[in-house]
Amino acid sequence: MDGISGHTTLFGRTVDLHGTEEVTLSIDRKEILHYDRELLHQRSLVAIDDLVDRACFLLPDWLRRLQEHDARLTEAIVIRAAEKQITWQVHGWTIDVGKAGLFPPDQLLLPAVSGTFPWPPVHSGLDQVP
Repeated sequence: MDGISGHTTLFGRTVDLHGTEEVTLSIDRKEILHYDRELLHQRSLVAIDDLVDRACFLLPDWLRRLQEHDARLTEAIVIRAAEKQITWQVHGWTIDVGKAGLFPPDQLLLPAVSGTFPWPPVHSGLDQVP
């Protein structure tokens, strides 16, 4: 679909639906009247490896927004990214997609997920019992 706006939301992707599978547009070509949802999904799935291989475009925030529009596609992307051992940056931590998934981590939980603890240990003084 070529940037035509309408009631159909296809967040985060551009899919070529030309030829016999093309969309049905309104007479003024400003609204999408019909398209094959399963064909769109299948063509999106075919592009997952290209997306994952360019991990700099694979951002947790983008995936969480995509999930609101197409949970099946988002799950397939995250699974493939985990299989390819892709990592992403979250609040300065590098996290394996397979460990974090789409969980929006709390900054206090990031060390447990990443295995790194960037701050020095804090001692409360309780360990200094006379």
